[in-house]
Amino acid sequence: MKKQNSIILLIFSLSLYLGSALAQSPGKKVLDIPDFDVWKSIDHQSISADGRFVSWVQQTDLGDPELFLYDTQSGTTQSFERGDRPAFSPDSKSLVFTLKPAAENIHELKREKTPPSKLPGDTLVIYNISIASIQKYPDLKGVEVPDKWDNWLIARLAATGKKSFSLLIKPLNLDTAFQYEEVTGYSTASDTESLIFSVETKDKKQQSGVFHFDATEKTATPIHLEEGSFKQLATSKDGLKAAFLLDSDTTDAPISQFRLFFWQHTMPEARELPATASDFLPQGWILSEYGKVHFSANGQRLFFGAAPEPILQNPDLLDEEIVQVEVWHYNDARLYPQQKVQLSADKRQNYTCLYDIAGDKFMQLGSPELPDIRLGDDGNANFVLAYTDLPYLRETSWEGSPAKKDIFLIDLKTGAKIPLAEQMRGTPNFSPEAAYVYWYDVVQSGWYAYNIKDRKLHRITDDSISIFYDEQNDSPDYPYPYGIAGWTTSDDFIMIYDRYDIWLIDPDGDLKPNNLTNARAAKQVMRYIKTDPDQKSIEEVAPMVFHMFDETNKDEGYVGFNLHTGVKTVLQKGAYKLSRRPLKAKKAGSWVFTKENYQLFPDLYHSKDLRESKRISEANPQQSEYNWGSIELVSWTSLDGQVLKGLLVKPENFDPNKKYPMIVNFYERSTDGLHNHRPPQPNRSQITYAFYASKGYVVFNPDIPYKIGYPGESAYNAIVSGVTNLIDRGFIDRERVGIQGHSWGGYQIAYILTRTNLFRCAESGAPVVNMFSAYGGIRWGAGVSRMFQYEHTQSRIGGTPWDQTLRFLENSPLFTLDKITTPVLIMHNDEDAAVPWEQGIEFFTAMRRLDKKVWMLNYNGEPHWPVKRQNRVDFQHRMAQFFDYYLQDGPMAQWMDRGVPAIEKGIRQGFEYTKPDKH
Repeated sequence: MKKQNSIILLIFSLSLYLGSALAQSPGKKVLDIPDFDVWKSIDHQSISADGRFVSWVQQTDLGDPELFLYDTQSGTTQSFERGDRPAFSPDSKSLVFTLKPAAENIHELKREKTPPSKLPGDTLVIYNISIASIQKYPDLKGVEVPDKWDNWLIARLAATGKKSFSLLIKPLNLDTAFQYEEVTGYSTASDTESLIFSVETKDKKQQSGVFHFDATEKTATPIHLEEGSFKQLATSKDGLKAAFLLDSDTTDAPISQFRLFFWQHTMPEARELPATASDFLPQGWILSEYGKVHFSANGQRLFFGAAPEPILQNPDLLDEEIVQVEVWHYNDARLYPQQKVQLSADKRQNYTCLYDIAGDKFMQLGSPELPDIRLGDDGNANFVLAYTDLPYLRETSWEGSPAKKDIFLIDLKTGAKIPLAEQMRGTPNFSPEAAYVYWYDVVQSGWYAYNIKDRKLHRITDDSISIFYDEQNDSPDYPYPYGIAGWTTSDDFIMIYDRYDIWLIDPDGDLKPNNLTNARAAKQVMRYIKTDPDQKSIEEVAPMVFHMFDETNKDEGYVGFNLHTGVKTVLQKGAYKLSRRPLKAKKAGSWVFTKENYQLFPDLYHSKDLRESKRISEANPQQSEYNWGSIELVSWTSLDGQVLKGLLVKPENFDPNKKYPMIVNFYERSTDGLHNHRPPQPNRSQITYAFYASKGYVVFNPDIPYKIGYPGESAYNAIVSGVTNLIDRGFIDRERVGIQGHSWGGYQIAYILTRTNLFRCAESGAPVVNMFSAYGGIRWGAGVSRMFQYEHTQSRIGGTPWDQTLRFLENSPLFTLDKITTPVLIMHNDEDAAVPWEQGIEFFTAMRRLDKKVWMLNYNGEPHWPVKRQNRVDFQHRMAQFFDYYLQDGPMAQWMDRGVPAIEKGIRQGFEYTKPDKH
């Protein structure tokens, strides 16, 4: 009888809990965890060159993709089940895409333990739009449609060899095709219809070598026949030259000895270049198979890589004879863990070399002392940019990035090194035509340009005119810049951003900077939209389009601009978020962009002029069936007197006379995301706003301004004042307020809980609770020390534990965990490479020792957050049960009540409600 009463009580509790959620909007559904499987995303948007057709792919997390083809003239839409990754032909008459195997079939085969090599592969589909005809090629491994070719495609199809493939070269408007077997690599000329490819075969009926395919002649001609391993195939842009590396030693020698070959169309076959150690490289150096072989844009120079011979293990040693010890040295430029992370890259390290084709001479450009080389004007320039940060890498452990650099120009005619700057913290670049080298110096908080012809360096931004670095920087570090829009043609001017405006600036400093947008007074952020991905420079005579963001109300828009007249034209503006990079047809005034806000899913819109537009996709019509809620900006005064803003999500049919449970979710500053659409999905670390609003929760996300040295107190001042302000407004149940955050948010929650019992429950993900031990730890993903984070960046302590001991102590929740009265759910995974998961353990074990209510989720093998979908769903499920129990009088799930013992791991999840309400 007692058991029966418990079941009756449980049913009654569930009915009250579910009834409270469902009552908010009769006729509409409440979002639930399984609904995550229904929501679709939109990817792979593309527009044809003539602007007539638009394609995109819609897909759920678990289902098959579906490709859509929209005709802007007729307004009709076609769809292709399981279609993915579309690309239009240059003439806009064909659509090339991938046909995926059915997901259900793949899942079933995996359940049957089918080896990955036996699973069905993708299929290449060529769809002729005008006559609606389809051609298919199975076993697709990759495909490209060269933009400047006359309607050809190049595809890699599966072959029997382990490293080879079948190369398909096909004109899209003809039924013919050219297919070559046992191909190991190819390189396509970008500006003309030709390519080279390598064949490595043991079949005596075929020949190994490199072949040149001419699409005009529709033939493949050998340019070098020899057995061996071919690497780094390259063609010039015009297809008239080619180069490649060849190791003809087939004896599996421990060190590959690659030779460099060069070919041009006037030669019957490729010739080996005398690029050996005895010719121009230091003794003990070899050509590197990892160094990219490529031509300058004009085809006059050939670049390749060389490196010292690798250090090899003695092959005669047995495993038990090899000592495995790490020697950490205080003078190492990089910490040993960082060396381990970068070990693969270090083994591939090589240094840029140059072959001057006309002069038939070689030059070594890079070296271990000067490893970083940047080419100017796609390699056409007579100088290269060289720099090194090696002398200063040790300091980055506590200073952070960017490291200091010494910068040089290398004259390709003489080999002379021209010093430009020492110990500059920034990243130098060439202007598009290599008339200047420019950079932003973090320490000096200014932009600089070096005139290569005049050999003069100019600081080109003046703080008295505007601030070109982050005005809101609240970290104990130098502020970063807002960036640049680009350079105008002929390297005449550079367009630099401040917080709001775009400035036209003379790189020589002779002309006064010109504010193009004058948007600061209106607090509107203007940013240039690059409409052509191949564009090197901004054409001053062409109309420009800017993206506009209004800082006050968070509205966005598109603005047309004429540089010569200075006229700005608002094309559209509204209470939504717009694509920062809308797609524009290459040969027509036809645009595709997304428009979204909290209620509006980011479907695709088509427009001829970015004014009037038409929605052309409808990915999630089911949204109208659910309670969804709304979002708004709120403001209040913090405990330290600042006027702050935050986001407030309200349930549908919100009634200000009712009392609602509330979850506080935050990170740093989030209000710029007012118009972000937040679909129900298994987020890896955060709550999903619409999901909780649908269940009757209010969600609050406050902005946090930080005081250096007092990050915990800053969060406390902002969050607690915001929560109490909302409680005072009368519609929040002060007894049912929860808080949730991850990483930096998880830390702030741990700190706040030691200062207040305002919150009924809390979820703290990947939190730091002990700044002393965290300071001395390693970010294992990068192998770097965590010191810089506390001294200069996000943790904002502004010093070391020995010179700011009290700050480290006061900001470490571990030492005051005894003050916490709030039940806490921790999520921290054992492969977290950002925050040591020992921090979560310190939190959990201390709370457990203090007999506090605490749970910890560790998704084995996962990094800073769950990545695998099943784990993300699991996390969202447990978090929902946790908050529902404490904030909506829901029943307690088994995993909360009794846990999930190790013997049940992966078998029983503990989601069942087996006990009545235990509040």
